[in-house]
Amino acid sequence: MRIPIDVACVVQKANIYNLEEIVEFICKLKVKSITLLVENNLSEEEQRVNKKIIKKVTGKESEVLVSAIKNPLGSMNEKDWKIVIEKIQILKKITKKYGCSLNLATQLENPELLNERVNLKNYTCGIFKGYNMILYNDGSLPFCGFIKLAGDYKLYNKKPLEVANSEEYVKLRKVFSKYAALPMCRMCCALKRK
Repeated sequence: MRIPIDVACVVQKANIYNLEEIVEFICKLKVKSITLLVENNLSEEEQRVNKKIIKKVTGKESEVLVSAIKNPLGSMNEKDWKIVIEKIQILKKITKKYGCSLNLATQLENPELLNERVNLKNYTCGIFKGYNMILYNDGSLPFCGFIKLAGDYKLYNKKPLEVANSEEYVKLRKVFSKYAALPMCRMCCALKRK
């Protein structure tokens, strides 16, 4: 039926030593696109800091929808990331052999971004290239898949562009455009260079 399928795989401690086998297995299923993402979670303190920034920008309370659950195997460390980065060229060869494209989260091509001391001023959110928003089953159209502002951003009473161009959402987009992505965006797959 030629339905385009992309298989997304989160790179984490549980699979860094098996990435080649995972990617080859997916390719053998005749999937034509694989995306490797980085594990994204925030501590309660990191969530609090991001909510404070969002309130300062928009004047609204927010819900940060990123997991605070810790991976039982632990977070990736610098040694783990080096292993993954070294494997990228091998993974590209495997996907090329099967005629599959390999899409990488920005952090896998620019691992320095994983260092909290590196400023994100030259980075923004990929969802701003057009109106790429997510609709939740309660009718709300959040600013991003991980930030939900308090207020009426539901499509029951408003048109999609009314929500997308609301004062608060415009303020957030301007901050991303003029200054930088939020600290919580460091591990997000939508992080893109400006």
